[in-house]
Amino acid sequence: MSGRVVRVTQPDGLLVWMVRGYDSVRALLNDPSLSSDTRAAGSKGLLSDLPPDLREVLALDLFSNDPPTHTELRRLLTPAFTAHQARELRPMMREVAHELLDACEGRPVVDLVADYADRLPTAVLCTLIGIPREDGPMIRHWADTFVSQPVEPGGVRPQMITALITYARALVKRRRAGQDSGDLLSRLLRSGLDDDHIVALVLDLVIAGQTAPAQLIAKSMRLLLASPAQLALVRADPSLLPGAIDECLRLDPPLKISIFRRATRPLMVEGVHIQAGEIVSFSFQDANRDDTCFADPERFDVRRTDNQHLGFGYGIHRCVGANLGKVATETAIEVLLERFPVIELVGSPEDLPWKETAIMHKLVALPLRLARRPVTATR
Repeated sequence: MSGRVVRVTQPDGLLVWMVRGYDSVRALLNDPSLSSDTRAAGSKGLLSDLPPDLREVLALDLFSNDPPTHTELRRLLTPAFTAHQARELRPMMREVAHELLDACEGRPVVDLVADYADRLPTAVLCTLIGIPREDGPMIRHWADTFVSQPVEPGGVRPQMITALITYARALVKRRRAGQDSGDLLSRLLRSGLDDDHIVALVLDLVIAGQTAPAQLIAKSMRLLLASPAQLALVRADPSLLPGAIDECLRLDPPLKISIFRRATRPLMVEGVHIQAGEIVSFSFQDANRDDTCFADPERFDVRRTDNQHLGFGYGIHRCVGANLGKVATETAIEVLLERFPVIELVGSPEDLPWKETAIMHKLVALPLRLARRPVTATR
């Protein structure tokens, strides 16, 4: 891999050091000399199109803080996202998956993104947090638009985050006046956090907990369809599915780069001097294809062993919902394969629509033909 640390210019003029080599990315993701404070970059960066009052709300969240604040916020969320808790939600996930596929049954073409992958994580998230399920499509639209639109002056992202903040504040106020429901929001309300911090954490979960897992479901199915032999292995042996999802996370992670961080001291990375105050980001998609760490890195192999990918990040900022996202993806693919022996891409793989965002390489649609039996030719 050439250019393991490169300087890139963002649309707003911010200069960012992009680290691409696996070992350096993994080491720096856990380096306390890199600050995650979103206010560190001033008015530039991934939130540069937001007015100061909205940036201040987001500055209270999990992603925008360093220890000890980050440690305390993560401690409050972690019990809801353990591997055990994710497995406990699997029956509900399967039920939702079947409901969604019931609605798809018999259609000549199903868009796996809009009809299935987008919807399942929203239902899971609503159940986990304690959001009325009927509100799911609305908050999904706001969150997906916020992460999918370009960071540019005059764009729609400020409107979307304003709508989410307004909704979250009303939800928190309503729930404080009601009864404890035993969900994550109830736990946060009992924690002693003020409403502003709870709203920020709800925003974290709503924004990160829908589009990223939806993309993981859709991209995983795309990769399996593009590799019929690998798909056949998974169909024949469903125990390979968790490893297959890890391989999808390696080859095409939901986030292509990390949120920006600021160096609090001078660093030497791969022979490159990074000065204190400069902004650093990490390319997950490049690190996961580093041939010094992964044999034959371009090959999709559901039996790949010791797959230490960075699809969920690494270190103290590793995705708090990683267990939930992986179980949701495994369940979504599992149910899809169980119900439909025939799953075929409609059209050419080269014609699939993609959208490049600040941090995502987003699959916009995945048109499929789903059938319970092969179509036989008629005379």
